[in-house]
Amino acid sequence: LRAAPAASLGGTMPLKWRGSTGAPGESAPSIPASELQHLSQLPDELAFLRDPQCNPDLSDLRNQRTGRIRSNAADRTSSHNTHHYRQALGHIVSSWVFQTVVILVILMDLVLTCLSFTDVLDEDSGVSEALSWVILCVLAVDVIGRLMYQGYSFWKKCMNVFEFMLVPITLVEMLLLRHLTLPLPLLRTLRPIFRGIRVARVLIRSLGRGSEYLSHVRALVSGDRIRYRQDGFDLDLCYITGQIIAMSLPAVGHDAMFRNPHLEVAQFLNEKHGNKYLVVNTTTRQSYPTASFFGRVFHFPILTNSVPSLDALLRLCTILDMYMEADPKHVVCVHSLNAQGRTCVVVGALLTFRKQVRGAQEVTSFLDRAR
Repeated sequence: LRAAPAASLGGTMPLKWRGSTGAPGESAPSIPASELQHLSQLPDELAFLRDPQCNPDLSDLRNQRTGRIRSNAADRTSSHNTHHYRQALGHIVSSWVFQTVVILVILMDLVLTCLSFTDVLDEDSGVSEALSWVILCVLAVDVIGRLMYQGYSFWKKCMNVFEFMLVPITLVEMLLLRHLTLPLPLLRTLRPIFRGIRVARVLIRSLGRGSEYLSHVRALVSGDRIRYRQDGFDLDLCYITGQIIAMSLPAVGHDAMFRNPHLEVAQFLNEKHGNKYLVVNTTTRQSYPTASFFGRVFHFPILTNSVPSLDALLRLCTILDMYMEADPKHVVCVHSLNAQGRTCVVVGALLTFRKQVRGAQEVTSFLDRAR
């Protein structure tokens, strides 16, 4: 398709059908013959997908680091029932009510820690002991709940490891200082050490809430849209069909605080779909690096609060349909800024083109249910 003025395209930017190239490698990997056969069926606009750099060997450690692929990706599938139990547990642990209780307990722990350096509260009193047990129980439930929900990915974050270690350390502190008779010199030595541990516990817990706050902020930004919460991911992303994904912008920098971090999106696609996906960027510029996606990004710019021309939209649907028909495992991932107007226009048109829905009302209802 030749580049055309924006006015003649009904709101679409000057069109340059193009893909993104990944970071150059030292040597070009070989593409399997079966995949080459699938790629040979693609239109010229997707010719960049035949580039070996877009089809890396994902078993290579360097490519795994580039694509943020966890080495045990094949081991994270679970049974249907286990998945639902983990999902229910994840909703409880990440709920606003539970996180509010955790924050209040952290504040209570902070107050007790400050009072422990004064004579206002006797650390050996019944009130202090009861409050310490409450803090320990809430800390343990929070950490163990997140461990069961997130699985192996829980250990990928240093803050999670520190919080997990705090549970037995706190238990040892309470048993040693309150329930064992220790010599006075040893008690005087241990008490400052455990007070320091207590201060560290408050700091670590407070810092650990930072990532939870970001998750809540992202959830608020995504509104009532369905989020993908599974296998350690929490993304504003959902499957419209088995081959069509809708999501918000893979963000970098400060924008990643409110939207999908682009490295997490790349990790999700590389782990779940390997070299079988195509990201369609409908924003006006390519604002995120494509190296982690191995260059599998197709740019179809649409002006904000506008629509593409029917000719351009029809050609896009033809291209994407050919890509999905080439291999049943091929997945198209469409995004705009907030996964609303432009994403829904492209996804709705694609669903209609593939005769999966008929008519505007059916498209709207289908997207409302799926998204």
